[in-house]
Amino acid sequence: MIKTQFPEIYLTNYTHPLGSTKTDSNKNIILSKRVRLGRGCHANDHVAVIGKDLSHMVRSAAVPNVLQCCGSYVVLDQDGTIKRETEEKLKKDGYRILTITPQDAPDTYNPFRYLKKDADIAVMAQSIINALAVTETKDEFWLDAQRALLYAVLLYLYHDGSSKDQNLAAVSEMLERANQKTEGKTELDLAFERVKAQDPEAACVVQYEIFKQIPEKTACNVLISLQDVFRKFADKRGEDALHLETTGEEKTAIFLSLSTKDPASRILTNLFLTQFVEAVYSHAQALKQIPPALPIQMILPDFASIGVLPDFLSKFLTMQHYRISCILLLRSASELKQTYHDDADLILDTGCMACVYSGAGSKEEKKAGVTVPLGDASISNPEYIANRAGYDRMPSGEKRPVLTADQVRTLAPGQVLCLIGGFDAVVDDEYAPEA
Repeated sequence: MIKTQFPEIYLTNYTHPLGSTKTDSNKNIILSKRVRLGRGCHANDHVAVIGKDLSHMVRSAAVPNVLQCCGSYVVLDQDGTIKRETEEKLKKDGYRILTITPQDAPDTYNPFRYLKKDADIAVMAQSIINALAVTETKDEFWLDAQRALLYAVLLYLYHDGSSKDQNLAAVSEMLERANQKTEGKTELDLAFERVKAQDPEAACVVQYEIFKQIPEKTACNVLISLQDVFRKFADKRGEDALHLETTGEEKTAIFLSLSTKDPASRILTNLFLTQFVEAVYSHAQALKQIPPALPIQMILPDFASIGVLPDFLSKFLTMQHYRISCILLLRSASELKQTYHDDADLILDTGCMACVYSGAGSKEEKKAGVTVPLGDASISNPEYIANRAGYDRMPSGEKRPVLTADQVRTLAPGQVLCLIGGFDAVVDDEYAPEA
């Protein structure tokens, strides 16, 4: 028999206010109509929300948790829905609200501002490549060629460019210099030759020479592919005044109004999320204030579609020390597996303290038996959730799933399955914002 509520010991010890069975504190993370996850009461506060209808999950999971107004927020808000639903409440609560778009208005994000050393530049290059790899079905040789050229250009601008040239527009201009020739050599070649004359072992020179060893036809195609993407950044020159590192000190809501379907927007999303976490970590370490004063929640619909965030797993497993938590909204577990491969199991099974599974999306889907939100690849729909729910030991010593695959399949529309580490699974009604 599937339980319909968590035991009293859970409510009194793992939700706010502690010691009470009430769960109406805004310090709780909303999972469903009656189920809450108490911030700071578990090994981590990460949540995976899995279901077929992404927009539905935004309404029932993303919007309600932003409206809690507890700490700061970073929200992937592709169509602006979450901001529209929460902005009024956030303003009343005194939030600094920032909106990141592909353009420089209203708030400018410049990834160069967050570069402190060559290792940061390498991460920036990898982040861009990972974002592009979502839709490019190229082999490792192609990706390595892209990485070498991009890394060379970023290193050049960081070490040899002026401060006004340290932006994404300058990257575009630098790539375009490959189309301009002087005495048989491109302006891009000449730029690196000038650096080499001063320092033959300069990092940007080393990377550019790696790129130049690639067969000419491949190198030309790699160059063209990067030029096409970075032309969308031709006007992105603004100064960054976001001060991301202070998000743990001042109530801030950052909305990323960026589409995961557009390569340029996907680059900005991947870069921003990667640099944001590092900025908070570094700032807290510099101030010797770990954790920061405010909790930070990152709410990420369609997370698997933005490409692999560099070093994400190690960051994900240490975010609790910095009061950072994530709500990952996924169409399926297999979708995450396709992006993060073996790391996906650790992200979901080890990294997420709670999982909310949305059942049949409609009566028609339930009747037809086609609701498979978790995908049909290496991780299947009901079996994965049944395993997450744990096992009972039979008198014979055999183990029986607490939830069978058939039970998972029979979740009614409007019902969700809530799994929290260490406790039996609970079926509840999904959270309705108007309730």
